[in-house]
Amino acid sequence: VTARVDKSAAVKAAGGIGMVLVNVPGGADNIVADTHAVPSVHLAAQYFAEVTAYAGTAGATASIPVSEIKFDGPAPATADFSSRGPLLAGGGSLLKPDL
Repeated sequence: VTARVDKSAAVKAAGGIGMVLVNVPGGADNIVADTHAVPSVHLAAQYFAEVTAYAGTAGATASIPVSEIKFDGPAPATADFSSRGPLLAGGGSLLKPDL
């Protein structure tokens, strides 16, 4: 019942530098556009046990790689709230999440 961005703010206040947020089964597994206080990744509940087990091992690490925009392949997903209008910069044949 706590807002996702409040959870990341609590992580930052506690000195954390990143967050893995597990989406509860049957909850909002959709893609959202939250502005988190620390770099955050949403994790489907089905992967919780696996990630928790790894996090408990000595020397466990995690990283978020630098992203790049690719115009020559399909996007893996589009946020639920997003439109699917054509990307004019791509010749009008690509769908993008903007109006």
